[in-house]
Amino acid sequence: MISGCISALVTPMKHDGQVDLVSLDRVVDYHLAEESDGLLLMGSTGEPALLTEEERREIVTRVLKRVDGKIPVWVGVGSNSTRDSIVKIKEMEEIGVDVCLCVVPYYLKPTQKGIYEHFASLSSEVSCPIVIYNIPGRVGVDISLQTLLDLSEIPNIVGMKEGTNNVERAIHWMHNFPKNFMFYAGDDSVSLPSILMGAKGCVSVTGNVVPRLMHDMCDCAFSGQISRAREINSSIWWFHRFLFIESNPIPVKWVLSEMGLIEPGIRLPLTWLSAEHHDNLRLAMKQAGIKKVCL
Repeated sequence: MISGCISALVTPMKHDGQVDLVSLDRVVDYHLAEESDGLLLMGSTGEPALLTEEERREIVTRVLKRVDGKIPVWVGVGSNSTRDSIVKIKEMEEIGVDVCLCVVPYYLKPTQKGIYEHFASLSSEVSCPIVIYNIPGRVGVDISLQTLLDLSEIPNIVGMKEGTNNVERAIHWMHNFPKNFMFYAGDDSVSLPSILMGAKGCVSVTGNVVPRLMHDMCDCAFSGQISRAREINSSIWWFHRFLFIESNPIPVKWVLSEMGLIEPGIRLPLTWLSAEHHDNLRLAMKQAGIKKVCL
């Protein structure tokens, strides 16, 4: 399994909200040039709930072809329906993705037994690696440590992404996980401390913009270059925070547009970044050394 920063890729769109495949190619090329550790498609940052099945399939197929095995590609395929999730995972497995990231079922608020049975059912139908995505702020229910420990016994459930900034809990969980069950930080603000305490890496929104810096930070943390890792993290600390000044992926798409990588496009009910935040984000970009990109 991958170590380092998996960038949760945006879905580029034109002004009218149509998927922009030319910009998608440009973004993927940027990540390859900057030696990104891996890509996550159809995570929350990719607006999957606002895309059609055909659009999702086209994006995944196109990115896999563009990447051509150079870096791992994860795809978010979970839903609140177990049967629907199985269908989606099977399709992504056939297309050739490396890992399926499956969210804890949202809105329905299942019990811990229901969460366990959901993921156990997914794993029994497919052979590709499954990473559990826990993000209680969005789904409305929080997975428990015991449920994770029970699921970690299933061979193709290989790890979890934790979408909170609770470092104390993350450390407690990692201390109890078996060695082959991998933890990925899902909040950029706690990626470095999580890695220093045992995380395999992070799934990052910031990685869209500065994949090389995120790679270098993770690499330094893994290799014991703690001072350098802290230096990199400090340089992008405020940038991490400002990328959530409005709902993700609104700010990060604005930044990528400022960099010249994508057009200013997003789909309702999401809206383009409010003008009142532009100056703060431009300042955060300047402090992090982020400039326009020419590929």
